[in-house]
Amino acid sequence: MRTSTTFKKGHIGYKPWLGKERDLETKKKISEKLKGNKVAFKNGQFIRAVGNRNNKWLGEKVGYYGIHNWLSKYFGQPKLCEQCGENDINKRYEWALRKNAKYERKRKNFIRLCKKCHNYLDGVSIELQNRRNMYA
Repeated sequence: MRTSTTFKKGHIGYKPWLGKERDLETKKKISEKLKGNKVAFKNGQFIRAVGNRNNKWLGEKVGYYGIHNWLSKYFGQPKLCEQCGENDINKRYEWALRKNAKYERKRKNFIRLCKKCHNYLDGVSIELQNRRNMYA
């Protein structure tokens, strides 16, 4: 049977950090951490902290998916192949890392390729491509 959930004086509730006393050093650390994260509003809309202003920014430590999301956001989804010149809208185009390039947030390290050219660049055999297509 459910009991009453009315307010009781002195009850902390489900937020145990509320009302907690912190020492001066901890307060300074929290203050310094929050200084760079200004919340901005423009025309009543919240503006996100993007790039290195965001507290979750990884810089050059970003991974595979982070770089590919960055490429798609700033340079769009590839719609043509820079290798063979194919631009059929029914084909799949991908961002591919150039040979001898590093995974960095630099557009010059990547090339837009169709799936066939991307597989060729990565050294995927025709046999394996056909096997993959059977289950697609």
